Amino acid sequence: KNEILIKTAKEKIISNPLLYLKIVIFKIWKLLTFTITGTYDLYIKIINVPLVFLALFGIFSFYRRYDDFLPLFFLIAYIICIYSLLISMFRYFVPVFPIVILFSASGIDRIFLKYLNNYKTLEV
Repeated sequence: KNEILIKTAKEKIISNPLLYLKIVIFKIWKLLTFTITGTYDLYIKIINVPLVFLALFGIFSFYRRYDDFLPLFFLIAYIICIYSLLISMFRYFVPVFPIVILFSASGIDRIFLKYLNNYKTLEV
C-alpha cells in the first residue's frame, strides 16, 4: 500500500512540479509565520520575515567557510524539510530559531561592513 502511494505521489510531482514547488513554498511560509490561534500572526510576520531574510544573507556570506557551519545548515534544513512536510506551524521552528537569529546577526554585520562602512558612526 505504501509503495502505491509513493509511486502516485512521485507521478503527481513529476507531472506538475510548479504546483508542488508552490505548495512547498507556502508550507515553509506557514512554518515561519503561522500559529495555532492566529492571535499573534502579524507580530510574528513583522519579526520573523526580516530575520529570515537577514539570516539568508548571513548564510550566503559564509560561502567560503561553509564547512565550519555545515552542521548548523543541516539542522535548519532538516527542521524545515521535516516540518514543512508534516505540520507547518511556527512552534516547530522555535528550537532552531536561535541559530537563525545568529545568522541574521551575521547578515546585519555583513550589511554594515559592505554598505555602511563609509559612513562615520555617531559618537554619544
